[in-house]
Amino acid sequence: SLCVHPGGIKTNIARSARMRANPDGLDAKSAADQFEKIAQTTPEQAGKIIADAMEARKDRVLVGPDAYAIDAIQRTLPVGYGKVFRVLEKRMRGR
Repeated sequence: SLCVHPGGIKTNIARSARMRANPDGLDAKSAADQFEKIAQTTPEQAGKIIADAMEARKDRVLVGPDAYAIDAIQRTLPVGYGKVFRVLEKRMRGR
C-alpha cells in the first residue's frame, strides 16, 4: 500500500472548506486566496506523481515541492518543527 504525503494541491477544497473564526481575522475567502498562492502542484501533476509511485510499487510518496520542504523540516527538527511552521506562517501572512 502507498502512503501519500501531499503538499498544497491547487484544488477548490480551500474555497469549499468551512472555517471557524480565525484569531488573525482572516476570513474564508482570504484564507483560500492565500492557499492558492502557496499551492504549487496541479491536480494533474499530483495524479501523475501518485500513479507513477503506485506503478513503481513505492511505499511512500511526497507530492509537490512543498511536501519535500515539510518532510525535510520534520526530519531535521522532529521535536521543534511546529515552532518553525508557526514562524513561517507568520512571515507568509506578512506579520
